[in-house]
Amino acid sequence: MSESGAAQEDIAKLSDMLDASGRLDVPAGFSGQVDVTGYRLRLTDDGHPRLVSDADWGDEFGLDRGCDGNVLAAAVGNEGEVYFGGWFNYCDEVRANNLVRYDPATDAWLPLGDNGNGVNGAVLALSVADGILYVGGDFTEVDGGLLANHVAAWDTTTAQWRTFGQGTNGVVRAITVSPQGDLFVGGSFSEVTTSAAIVASNVARWNNTSQSWTALEGVGGQGVDGLVYAMNWLNGNLYVGGQFTEVNVGAPQSVLALAIWSQLGGWSSLGGQASVQGNVYALANDGTDLFVGGNLFAVSQPNGDQLESRGIARWSPASARWTGLGEPNLTPIDLGGSVRSITIVGGSLVIGGSFYGLTHPDRMRSLARWDLVGESWSSLDGLLGTGAIGDVSVVAGVGDDIYVGGNYRQTREQGTQINRGSVTRWDLSMGVASTLASATGGAAHGDVGAVAFLDGDMYVTGVSSVGGEIAHGIARWDGQSWDLLDTDASTISGGSLAVLDGEIYVGGDSMSLPGIPVARGVARWTPATRTWSLLGTAQANGVDGVVLALTVHDGKLIVGGLFEHANFDVSSGGSTIRADNIA
Repeated sequence: MSESGAAQEDIAKLSDMLDASGRLDVPAGFSGQVDVTGYRLRLTDDGHPRLVSDADWGDEFGLDRGCDGNVLAAAVGNEGEVYFGGWFNYCDEVRANNLVRYDPATDAWLPLGDNGNGVNGAVLALSVADGILYVGGDFTEVDGGLLANHVAAWDTTTAQWRTFGQGTNGVVRAITVSPQGDLFVGGSFSEVTTSAAIVASNVARWNNTSQSWTALEGVGGQGVDGLVYAMNWLNGNLYVGGQFTEVNVGAPQSVLALAIWSQLGGWSSLGGQASVQGNVYALANDGTDLFVGGNLFAVSQPNGDQLESRGIARWSPASARWTGLGEPNLTPIDLGGSVRSITIVGGSLVIGGSFYGLTHPDRMRSLARWDLVGESWSSLDGLLGTGAIGDVSVVAGVGDDIYVGGNYRQTREQGTQINRGSVTRWDLSMGVASTLASATGGAAHGDVGAVAFLDGDMYVTGVSSVGGEIAHGIARWDGQSWDLLDTDASTISGGSLAVLDGEIYVGGDSMSLPGIPVARGVARWTPATRTWSLLGTAQANGVDGVVLALTVHDGKLIVGGLFEHANFDVSSGGSTIRADNIA
């Protein structure tokens, strides 16, 4: 059924089209544009759209699953709870300023604190020891106003925040607790302050007994001369990884990217001479050996021999020797990218990062598992060609479960692409992934630009995935299933919408759509024939710029944006119509 142009002049309110649960209840026969201000689009478990109102979101109409931003850090608590940190505002509809707790037993998300909760900047590092959650990052306040420069702690028993003097004067990127209970932080800073500032080059210790900061000193010097990304305790020694070339600033020693600090011996390189070519982002140990991940190109043995192991390598303190993690016989390996996080669960070492595969571009992207006993690689579901499409920033393990955080669009479970988002839980024993979302949750991905209705169907622009399938900027919901409108790899950018005479008009940047040449700024979808068409001819159509808005008046389509000409002829650079930003 077609609608007249006059019926489109007033944009309908989305609030008038939702039932109490947020499901669509569109008036019979309605077609036209809808004001989506203040709503988020989520998917129920059966894939139906559910629109959630949230005044705090203002004009944004974002789509999220798990958390609505990047998850950059994770840690497991004493009771099996999982803490996530990063750069986000909400996790499954719970307000959580860059820091949140997830309880697997109850499948619930919980904020940390009352007064706005969380922290006022990015969380980059988390660690739990003796019921205390230690938090590091790029923030200056916790719990809505408590001063905490880049480091703080949350007591999981008393549910109270604590601070450490006046913290650091720069970003904390790594955090760990010593066997004696002292807090160690690394990052990009030059001073720490208890009551007075002291020099501490990118790494420092909070003495739990004296309640004061100290530098990590060596003979005549302290600290390192560059960024610290990772720290790990093994056999009473603190291993420090990052992007640096010298340790013991003041009386420097040349050490590349990975060094050891001990209370008695100060700073040293591994095995006296061993070094790393590249940056170290992640460290983990199995009680015997140290696993080193990062943007690695090669590692040097103490005798100077090179081992070209890219992405990850293993250091044995007992033999003072590097080995690769290749198959067979621990040969050097090339991950084709960098490792950002490492965790060990049971007999498995799980790595996350930004890499394209193991020995082969089609294998295990950005997420993989190493069997510590069998010394072989596999994906988390046991299949080739699986992993995460995007960047995995953190992996954390508890029991048989692995929690994966980052900025990625999909993982592949048992060979099938599935939409997951910023947080995923993998059951290693079953090889199955699940979303951390409530029964009413789930979501699509993308930033929705517009919503319109035609003949009872909902059209949405801006989406990059819906219903587990990759979308290319636009999709239609018919009440039962999603339709990608025959789009393929050609993504629609921008995405304003209008409805006129039974057809959908889409505005944005230039679009290459199935069956037609390039549509310049605006195109038309005809549901009856399932075809795309141009507004003009192949030679002269659309506008010579970007379309930012569409509306209908007196049966005509009105186009607004950033352009000078309409019906633009790209071959001659001319136009039949002069139109300054509106036509």
